[in-house]
Amino acid sequence: MAIDLSTYVEIKDRVKQFHATYPKGVIKTELLVPGPERFVVKAVVAKTAEECQNGAYFTGHAEEVVGQGYINKSSACENAETSAVGRALAFMGFSVDVSIASREEVERAIERQQTYDLEREQALNGMVSQMQKNGMKNSTILSFFRDKIGLDIKDPKNKKNFNPAMEQKAGYELTKMIAIQETGGTVLTEETNDSSKAVSAETQPSGKTDTPSKE
Repeated sequence: MAIDLSTYVEIKDRVKQFHATYPKGVIKTELLVPGPERFVVKAVVAKTAEECQNGAYFTGHAEEVVGQGYINKSSACENAETSAVGRALAFMGFSVDVSIASREEVERAIERQQTYDLEREQALNGMVSQMQKNGMKNSTILSFFRDKIGLDIKDPKNKKNFNPAMEQKAGYELTKMIAIQETGGTVLTEETNDSSKAVSAETQPSGKTDTPSKE
């Protein structure tokens, strides 16, 4: 279902409403995790500095990962701060008719999901390409993913559902399949290797011959 971004308020609008309602209002931010891979920011908003000191305030937190999405390649810290302020103002009651989340947060969530879907599809396409280079027919590849992984890759819409767990299982099943083909139908393991070398004491020659006893 498509998300109507026009129904979500922008953080700048919440900030404008806050200052118009509380001219002596206070907005404070604190950097809890200062990078370098991710930034976590805490925001505090209060009607006045006195109320803030007395504990009458609202808080909001936000996290942004560096490089996750186009904007976060250079402005992850700023995004986290803006989102934290927006959430704190939302908890205070500003523009929450549709959601606590702001328009900016929803836009970044959509972008992250689209990026993830693309990465998943690329991972699947890479594995399929490698299987084709190894001489596997398309029908065999389709059957492999359908039977072993439970994913019908014939439908392009399903490619984004190729999650990391499926990728790991596909790699394992593919390795096992190749091993079976190379060994003529038998997968060699430590157990089979040991058992093939082991000879029971009953069948092992002792090196001695029995001679009739003299009475």
